[in-house]
Amino acid sequence: MRDDPHVLVARYWRAICHLYSGNLAAAAADLDEAIANFGRVTIPVGLRGIVHAFAGETEQARKILAEIRSRANVEYVDPYWFFTLYAAIDGFDAAVPYLEQMIETRSVMACYLRAVPRYREYRSDPRFMSALRTIWPDDF
Repeated sequence: MRDDPHVLVARYWRAICHLYSGNLAAAAADLDEAIANFGRVTIPVGLRGIVHAFAGETEQARKILAEIRSRANVEYVDPYWFFTLYAAIDGFDAAVPYLEQMIETRSVMACYLRAVPRYREYRSDPRFMSALRTIWPDDF
């Protein structure tokens, strides 16, 4: 059961629920277990970096960002992970180049720009709104 791929997906979504409800310890525990059982898959590793950043553990978040950057040299890593990690660590301005890459590469993760509650704060920035209008021209 522990190596069932559905468990990874369940841990991922439960960690997201914990993350956005402010329970960083529970989010970290779910992600750590997912990583321990399934390896350093980009999604739980990237989310773990976000949890570190939200918890003020910037050094650990930067280590994960470096790991993902290194992996991008040998495998595809969606620009979303750079966008979200830079936004969490250094702020929106640092993340903007990856927002543009998401549009250029037609990132499958772009749907999260519209769905993730913490991105609502970026809607006052014309660069973010321009990205949303590019992806969803009839909605924004």
